[in-house]
Amino acid sequence: MKKFSRKGKVMANRVFAFLNTMFRFALNEENNVLEYSPCFGMKKPGGREKKKTRYLKDDEIVKFWNGLNDSLIAPPIINALKLILLTGQRPSEICGIHSDEINNRWWTIPGERTKNGSDHSVYLSDLALETIGPRHHRPQSFQELYPDILNRINPTHHQLSLNIWQDDWQF
Repeated sequence: MKKFSRKGKVMANRVFAFLNTMFRFALNEENNVLEYSPCFGMKKPGGREKKKTRYLKDDEIVKFWNGLNDSLIAPPIINALKLILLTGQRPSEICGIHSDEINNRWWTIPGERTKNGSDHSVYLSDLALETIGPRHHRPQSFQELYPDILNRINPTHHQLSLNIWQDDWQF
């Protein structure tokens, strides 16, 4: 029951945040739909949420990596997932990688694609460079090579993360 109540609290907070945003939009001077928000002054119904911290253990990383190598997932998605693991960058940053952003061992992510809006430099290990591919074989970007990669990587990653915890999982 604790499992459901915890999920219920988070869901309650998400619905509240959505409604609050919707009512603030309706309060906007241009829209002038409402005079006041029913959410004004309310606290989050689910209360304060606990932040989760979860890291992959070494054996889980090995399982994930080997599972990718043995999978039927399209190679660009495999490479993108490996780069997420190797660099610790967000999927949207990885999927937007462009060959012009790589200079020797450094990848500079432009501020337009980072969460804080500032350029971000990432050191690329030998394995990361190998995963990206040799300079003359590099695509201009993952998105040019695989236009819908952002739409495909999140569901794939979600499915992989669900499967990784099973003892005898397969892709």
